[in-house]
Amino acid sequence: MHKLAPFGLCVLVCVIGCVSGCRFGGVDCVGMVPFCQPKSDAEASGVTQIEMAEMLYHNGCKLERAKDAGCLAQYFCAAQTIWPVVASEAVGSDGANRRASKIYNQCLRNIIDSAQEFGLFEPQAGRLMLSPSGGDCVPILFQGFPWDPQDFDLVIPATSEVSKKLNHDFRCNGVGVPLVVINKRLEGERFLRDQQAFAATLVLRRAHPEEASSCGFVFEFSDPLRVRSINFDGFEVAIARDLSAPIAYRIAKRDKNYLEGFLQPGTTDEGPGLYTVEPYQAGKIPVVFVHGLLSDPFTWSNAANEIRARPELNSRYQIWGFQYPTGEPFLKSAAVLRDHLNAITKKLDPHGEDPALSEIVLIGHSMGGLVAKLQVTFSGDQLWNSISKIPLDCLVTTEETRLALRDAFYFEPVPTVSRVVFLGTPHAGSPKANRPVGRLGTKLVDEPSSMNAIRNQLLRDNPGAFTEEFERRIPTSIDLLRPESPLLQEMNCLKYSDSVRLHSIIGCGYYLVGSGDSDKVVPVTSARISEVESERLIISKHTKINSNEKALEELYRILECHLVEPRVSETGYVVGRLQE
Repeated sequence: MHKLAPFGLCVLVCVIGCVSGCRFGGVDCVGMVPFCQPKSDAEASGVTQIEMAEMLYHNGCKLERAKDAGCLAQYFCAAQTIWPVVASEAVGSDGANRRASKIYNQCLRNIIDSAQEFGLFEPQAGRLMLSPSGGDCVPILFQGFPWDPQDFDLVIPATSEVSKKLNHDFRCNGVGVPLVVINKRLEGERFLRDQQAFAATLVLRRAHPEEASSCGFVFEFSDPLRVRSINFDGFEVAIARDLSAPIAYRIAKRDKNYLEGFLQPGTTDEGPGLYTVEPYQAGKIPVVFVHGLLSDPFTWSNAANEIRARPELNSRYQIWGFQYPTGEPFLKSAAVLRDHLNAITKKLDPHGEDPALSEIVLIGHSMGGLVAKLQVTFSGDQLWNSISKIPLDCLVTTEETRLALRDAFYFEPVPTVSRVVFLGTPHAGSPKANRPVGRLGTKLVDEPSSMNAIRNQLLRDNPGAFTEEFERRIPTSIDLLRPESPLLQEMNCLKYSDSVRLHSIIGCGYYLVGSGDSDKVVPVTSARISEVESERLIISKHTKINSNEKALEELYRILECHLVEPRVSETGYVVGRLQE
């Protein structure tokens, strides 16, 4: 079969009158099917348009296989040709034409893939080039994003596969193609991850009169978290949306380095820190997820997925996550979180003009709950006295070491945190830490040489100053989870800030020898504290409670209450307990 030149087919299309009234490649195209026409007319012309679009599409595929950038013009002509059918069906009552929509969507996928391959996708300039010569381009518009056009570093069509790691996949049909956009962190962006994924929907549509477009069409990227429809000549038409695609993509691509972060603290590429899921949005309350032992922020995928799919929560909350090496003593990780919480609010809101940043909600699972707890309590001298027999200021050591110890052992509540939710948190420890697997885990932790050097200096120059727990070795996170740990016992007695509301979600239903009811790891008695204003018992295993649907429903209830309840006054707490 004779291979038609990219613009030759457009001329043929124009001759038979199947393409919209646009100017493309120097050719005036006429004879567009009226946007909203009688159904019989649409059917009569639609067959020809579909067949012509298929021919254009297949010719584009041949050019793409030959590594010819001319495939872009063919895909564009095909999508342009089939657009009247897709648009007419979208505003009608019978739903989208499956055949027409399939051609249209596949053209958009191929356009975005090929444009990136040939270096013709220029989101910063607001255009997509149709040929390397630069003569023909289509404007790009962006709707609803907190991200900037320069953040569109890589665009990937979302797959139709359902993630096995998510309780629900939030997607719906409509016009356009759901995408996953990858943003690579710019130098100096302290609180964004090295790579962040977010959702988008791409539509090729006819340009509105006020939109400058030489070809009469525009590519429109919409944020499906905030945009549900687009306007087609006065008709609001739902766009296709896949809210879960970015989370599923990150789960599939993640490097499972949390074990490395446990065994060799400080060796992972991304160090401990607070990370935002999206750019800062003034007026939205931060929800900070803190993962537990032998875990990472992806353990919160279900919670983040569900919150973002609930407009009443997504519109009022912004999601942040705290990542830390779980083999290190959690007092050190808590000090890092404390520092980052103070630093991020000063950076994002230096003049204190955003009240939402003083209503931060911390949600901690397992040991992450203890890290969160240390953000809302007063240390006094209790924690230091649990490991040392002499005051910190009397130690013989360097000022750098003294400062690091003071950051870890002496602190006051972070003023911007107003609520904490504990999920399966072992406030009084876990008997599992004393069992063979716990002791083995402690022995496997490879302490950084810098920490060992500091410990050796402290013991050498301060004989008899420290307790047996510290003299034996630098306590790992597992050591500090042992019920008999003096440090953990003192932590359990710390005073909470009177202005913070506390909640517990506790796993139960599994008998633990010597401890009674539990989630197989943490006894109910250890997870329970009297200061909470609500407590919910959920039949769940420890490792599953932060994705358990009933536990998540309780979490959403708490977040909804947080939107209407003011901060707690100095009068204290109101305790109420809910059980299944």
